[in-house]
Amino acid sequence: MLIIGLAVGIILIALGILIIDDESHIGLIAGEDGHYYLLTPNRTAVNTGILMTVIGTIAVSVSIVGIAGLWKS
Repeated sequence: MLIIGLAVGIILIALGILIIDDESHIGLIAGEDGHYYLLTPNRTAVNTGILMTVIGTIAVSVSIVGIAGLWKS
């Protein structure tokens, strides 16, 4: 169970980082009318990515502590 928790945590961290990287773009984009428009990040997606990364980090930490506890006993 701890190994599954560790694997799920690592997957959550990876997906969270991918979502943050993909959705946190900011800059200017040229429109078809010749004007430039400000590109802002999708805040909902970035917040979801941050939440997934935090939950994954907690899962990995708990799994490592559990595995270390079993290893020691």
